[in-house]
Amino acid sequence: MNNVQQYKTHCRPKLTELLQALKLDKTYSRAEGNYLQTDSGEKILDLVGGFGCTILGHNHPEVVAEAISALAQGVAINAQGSIRKESAQLAQRLSELTGSQRGYCVNFSNSGAESIEAAIKHAYKVQFDKVRREYERLTRVLNDLYYKIEREQLEVEFPGDNKDLIDFRDDLDEYNLAQFELFQNNPVMIAFKGAFHGKTSSALKVTFNKSYREAFEGLSAIQPAYVDIHRPEQIAEIVDEQISTFYYPVLIGTRVELRPVRMTRVIAMILEVILGEGGIRPVPDDTLSYLVELKSKQHLPLIIDEIQTGCGRTGSIFGYHDTPLAEIEPEYIALSKALGGGISKIGATLIHRNIYDDDFGILHTSTFAEDDLSARVASKTLGILTRDDNAMLKRVRDKSAYLLDRLHTLQERYPTLIKNVRGRGLMLGVELTSLPDRSSPFFRASGKQGVLSLLVASYLLEYHNTRILAPLTTMLKGNPGKSRLSILRIQPPATISREEIDRFVDGLHEVLEIIENNNEYCLIAHLLGEPVTDDERKNSRHVPVRWPVVEEKGHIDSRVGFIVHPTTLDKLVEYYFPSFHHYEWQAEHLENWWNLISRFLEPVHVKSTYIKSNDFTIENNLVFVPYMPDYITQQKNHSLTQEVQGAGQNTGRRHHRAGTGG
Repeated sequence: MNNVQQYKTHCRPKLTELLQALKLDKTYSRAEGNYLQTDSGEKILDLVGGFGCTILGHNHPEVVAEAISALAQGVAINAQGSIRKESAQLAQRLSELTGSQRGYCVNFSNSGAESIEAAIKHAYKVQFDKVRREYERLTRVLNDLYYKIEREQLEVEFPGDNKDLIDFRDDLDEYNLAQFELFQNNPVMIAFKGAFHGKTSSALKVTFNKSYREAFEGLSAIQPAYVDIHRPEQIAEIVDEQISTFYYPVLIGTRVELRPVRMTRVIAMILEVILGEGGIRPVPDDTLSYLVELKSKQHLPLIIDEIQTGCGRTGSIFGYHDTPLAEIEPEYIALSKALGGGISKIGATLIHRNIYDDDFGILHTSTFAEDDLSARVASKTLGILTRDDNAMLKRVRDKSAYLLDRLHTLQERYPTLIKNVRGRGLMLGVELTSLPDRSSPFFRASGKQGVLSLLVASYLLEYHNTRILAPLTTMLKGNPGKSRLSILRIQPPATISREEIDRFVDGLHEVLEIIENNNEYCLIAHLLGEPVTDDERKNSRHVPVRWPVVEEKGHIDSRVGFIVHPTTLDKLVEYYFPSFHHYEWQAEHLENWWNLISRFLEPVHVKSTYIKSNDFTIENNLVFVPYMPDYITQQKNHSLTQEVQGAGQNTGRRHHRAGTGG
C-alpha cells in the first residue's frame, strides 16, 4: 500500500479523492526555505505557506537551531503546575508589541482554534458574571420590597393583574430567572459573513460556512449573528435587539411600579481584518472605523482574529495595527500559525488587563500549553521578524508591492478572467470571474463552483513546480450558496525572491491564456495522463464557443426544466470539452478522470432555449447533473438522489414543471 492509499484508507478518504482528481496528491518528504521537495526529488516553490504559517519559509535555520539547542539543553517541556519562565518572557514580549498602555495577559494553547476558543470562553464569562450580578441584585431588591410590604402590612397596588403579594413576587422572580437563563443558554456573538475562526465547538459557531457547521450545531449554545462587511450598521442593531430585559419593583406611594434593566446577550464581536477563507477579502476601512466609533458608545468587546494576519503576514506583527482599529486596544487578540516559526504548534490569546478574569488561568488550561520549547521557538520567531529595525517586516511590504504590481498588470491583460486582486502584505487573493458568455460551458461551470481555481493550481504544480491553493471552503459543496468563488490563495514567505515571483506570475499568465483561448484540453490533459508539448501549451489553440449563453427573454409565459446527465462520453465531450476534437486522447482516460472529479461538482444550469408560438413563449431549461451512467449505477448511497433533488434549485430560475432526460 503506497502513501496515497494509506492516507485515503486511514486518514481522510474524501479529501484524498479530491487531491487525486486534481493531481495535487503529492507527498512531500523535505522542506527548506521557499521549497517543498517530493519523494521523487522535485523541488516545488511553495506559495501556500501553510495557510499563513511559514512567513519565514520552511525550516528557517535560526528557528531550527533554536529548537535543537533547546532540546540539547534538556529544556523542560512537561513541567505543568510551575512557573514557566520562557512563556512568561514570550507573554511580556507579545504584550509590549501591542503598544498597549495597560498591557495584556496571555493564555497559551496549541492551535489557532484553541486560541479563539479561549477568547470566546473568557468573553462569555465576563458578560455572564455581569448579568448574574445584576440578576442577583434585582432579586435582592424584589425580596427587600416583599419583606418591607409584609413586615409593615402595607396596602399597595401591584402592576398588571397581580392582586396578591406572594403571586407578584413569584411571577416577577420567575420572569427574571427566565431572562437570566435566556442569556445563559443563548449567548450571541457577532461575526462577518465569510468568516472562518476554527473548527472547535464554539469557534465553529462563528464560522460562516454552513457546510462546516450544520452537522455540529447542537454542540454549542452560541447564537451567531452574521453581518455583511459592507453593512456595519447591522452590528449596533444586533446589540440593541439581542437583549435580556429584567424588571425590578419600585414603591411609589401606595403603588408598585416596574422599572426595566436591559442587558445585551451579545458577548463579543469576532473579526479578521482580512477574511482568509472568505476569499482573502480585507474588511473595508469604513467598516473598521465604524467599529471604533461603536465601541466608544456601546463598549462592544472585540476579538481580533490574527491567526493568519499576525506575526508578519501583512507586514506588521499585528495586522490590525495597519487599520483604523489601531486607535483602540481590543479586548482580545488571537495568534497562532506564524507565531510558531513554521515548526511549533502554538497559539496565544491576548486578554486585555482591563477585563482579565483572574480565575480564568485556572478554569481554562491545556496540558501541552506553555511548554518552554514552543515558547523559545516563538520568541526566536518574533526576534527575527523585528530585529534590525523591523527589516523582515519591511521586506514583506516590498515583496508585496512587487507581487501586487505584477498581478495587477496581469489583470489588465485579462480583464474578463480576473475579477479582482486583493489582500495586504503577503496574504493575497486573485478572484477569477465566473467567466464571460463566450467561454465554454466547462469553464463557466467550473468558474462558478470554485473548481477553476483548483484546476489552475493543478496546472501550475504540474508544469511550473509552483504550489498555490484555493480557500479550503472551495473544496466543499454547499453554503454560502451553490456558487463558490474561484479564488487563488497566495501566501508566500517573506524570503521569496523577485525571480520566484516572476516565475509564478509567468506561469499564471500561461494558464490564463489557455482559459482565454477556451482550450479545456490544454488545461486538464495532465489530469488524464495525456501528453501535451510545451509549444501546445504556450501557444494554445483558440477554440470557438459552440454553446454560448442564450440571452433570457424579457417576457416568459411559462418555464419548463429538464434534469439531464451525459449518457455517453461523446455527449460529454460535445458539450463540455469541444477542444478535445483537435487533439488525440484516450477515451478511457477522460471517463476515469470525469468519474473522479464529478462527485465534487454541483449540478448546473447549462442551457436555455425558447419556443414561441402564437405569441406564447416557453423557456426550456436544462440542468446538468454531471454523472456518467456507469458511475451512477455503482453508487450505493443516497447522495445521488440528493443531488438530483437539489438540481432544480441550482438554476436560480422558477421551474413550473420538471422532467428528466438523458
